Amino acid sequence: MIVLGLTGSIGMGKSTAVNRVKLGTKVFGNPGALKILEQILHPLVDQSRDRFLKQSQRGRQSVVALDIPFLLEIGANKHCHATVVVSAPSFIQEARVLSRPSMTREKLAGIQQHQMSDLEKCRRATFVIPTGNGRRLTLQALARIVRLFPGAVCFRATGASSHA
Repeated sequence: MIVLGLTGSIGMGKSTAVNRVKLGTKVFGNPGALKILEQILHPLVDQSRDRFLKQSQRGRQSVVALDIPFLLEIGANKHCHATVVVSAPSFIQEARVLSRPSMTREKLAGIQQHQMSDLEKCRRATFVIPTGNGRRLTLQALARIVRLFPGAVCFRATGASSHA
């Protein structure tokens, strides 16, 4: 079974499942609270990922994708045969993030301090999907990658899965 890792920095075009506004106000800028959150979430994500991989293997899936925002930062890419990074120019990233309710430049800077740079993520990636040239081109780039891996199934950090 081939395992693909999907990741990208904040505002790069991936979707997230936690309430960003409430969570962000509690943890970013508060290293103690962030550490507690990570100690709670990372084991749960690990358990969900392992359960998903076992189910996929039992179901004889040929390819699965792990959609984990901090994939590279937490070393979860060690479970992957290849990594896919979504990326956009910094001005697009900033515009996307600052359009979110209650987001400020200061909050964005705090979040970015905890993330690997986009340049480094792209350097480490097997595939890079540019998301700054419109949805159609992003989906075309994704489709080219998915065609390399027919039958792919996707795991989100929340534990939900979907077919690609």
